[in-house]
Amino acid sequence: MYNPGEEIRKISERVARLCEIKGVSREALAGVLEKPESEVQDMLDGRTAPELLDLFRMCGSFFNDTIKTGVDYSSRATRL
Repeated sequence: MYNPGEEIRKISERVARLCEIKGVSREALAGVLEKPESEVQDMLDGRTAPELLDLFRMCGSFFNDTIKTGVDYSSRATRL
């Protein structure tokens, strides 16, 4: 049976893991989402559900490398 709470938890965990892998701070993510850092923290901890527009903004910024990260991808021969 579909459990929305469980799906929110999974999404939050995946976004938090992606931030960790890409070296994105919660502050930088809050800037992309144009939301307070405390609200982003609640979302990544699974206390609040992310809005659909927020998910699109996050995915777009990760995919297009438009978010400031702690990782330098400029030396890669090809982009993913």
